[in-house]
Amino acid sequence: MCRIAGIISAKQNIQESTILRMRDAMQHGGPDDAGIYIDADHPLAFGHRRLSLIDLSALGHQPMQDASGQLILIFNGEIYNFQVIRAELEQLGYVFRSNSDTEVILYAYQQWGKDCLQRFNGMFAFALLDKRNNTVLLARDHAGIKPLYYGVRNGQFCFTSEVRAFTAFDPSWPENNDWRKYFLLFGHLPEPITTLQDVQPLTKGHWLEYNLHTHEYQTGKFFQLYYNYTIHDEETAVDKVRAVLRESVQRHLISDAPIGLFLSGGLDSSLLTLLAKPVVGDNLHTLSIVFENDKFSEKLYQDIVIQATGAQHRSFLVTEKDFFDNMPDIIKAMDQPSNDGINSYFICRYAKAYGLKAVLSGLGADELFGGYPTFNRTNVVASVRWLPDFMFAVTGIFPDDKRKRFSFLQVEKGLGEYLFNRGFFLPAQVASLLDCSVAEVESALEKILLPEFVEKLQPEEKVSFMEA
Repeated sequence: MCRIAGIISAKQNIQESTILRMRDAMQHGGPDDAGIYIDADHPLAFGHRRLSLIDLSALGHQPMQDASGQLILIFNGEIYNFQVIRAELEQLGYVFRSNSDTEVILYAYQQWGKDCLQRFNGMFAFALLDKRNNTVLLARDHAGIKPLYYGVRNGQFCFTSEVRAFTAFDPSWPENNDWRKYFLLFGHLPEPITTLQDVQPLTKGHWLEYNLHTHEYQTGKFFQLYYNYTIHDEETAVDKVRAVLRESVQRHLISDAPIGLFLSGGLDSSLLTLLAKPVVGDNLHTLSIVFENDKFSEKLYQDIVIQATGAQHRSFLVTEKDFFDNMPDIIKAMDQPSNDGINSYFICRYAKAYGLKAVLSGLGADELFGGYPTFNRTNVVASVRWLPDFMFAVTGIFPDDKRKRFSFLQVEKGLGEYLFNRGFFLPAQVASLLDCSVAEVESALEKILLPEFVEKLQPEEKVSFMEA
């Protein structure tokens, strides 16, 4: 949606050109508007790039200040229940100048302090300067949908929506020497790993408060993920999921700009399209990509949903030439390396050309509900993981290439089941590719810290937790 960046210095004034470099390194994420705020007294600087979805007017410009000028906010995301919170604040006497959810965050913080975070239902990452107590508050949403990274370099505390902005701040920012190991093991960089040294994401569901007097900061949790182990009957479970999905789709379609849906033809995107139809009526826009090889086409299923909903649909052909011609831009768009996201790149590009600023997607449902075939074998694998290797060779239960993956199960802390099912290269293979020792690869894995409750989950739940 938007992009944010900031610098807090303990030693020197901040050059306007520096925050501009950081901000504009992320211009692709906020093409509609841009702003900065520089405070020489502390000193600090905020930068913001805007993608307008709610209150498209200039009143939604950021950085945004409250009426007193004591609170300054930069915000990326959307608060889905902002209208409910706004109504409550208006009853308490607050007066709003805009229709944006950004202003709601400002006054919610003024009224409730950090406790306002527990009232927000949405996806968000923001920074808020409070001149009254000389602090800067960073916060990231419950599920970590919106990214927010921070790091310290030469006495300056920096934060930003994308890792690339740190090298815009300082081109010599050192690289994390281990990131390639994680990428080859996972196919992406699991949190808290980034490609840069001493740069990490703010943990999802957490806040960070920076004291401008002492130049120290502390972090805290405002959201705790919990598991309900009560097993309902199938009918009750289906009813609960249906109600949650319907409510979620309605919330996500609140916007002053047009929103579309990615319709792949799969179960998840088809379900979202059917749920969106009663909300948006005839203004239902769907998009899909198709390939030259009919073997990979899901057009048949897309057409069924289109006919059922009457959606205004656009299909876009992606060829092999398109893939290779766009690869440099695809890699650049990723910010952090990932084996996934190529389809998303193309469909997002077409959505932009179609005039859509935001889209709903079924991504994540397979991870959350165990939709991948690999989930089906997790319990079987867990039950035979301790059998001697020769047993597999004699019985032929697993071919040699699959049997080698059992070495992943020796990894503790809940990572073993995930890597067995979803990992890419084995530690020995990574060591060979990167010309390092297996011990170095295993040492890198030990740096991935998971919540203690993960060890208590069932094997398939561990995989789902890591996926989601």
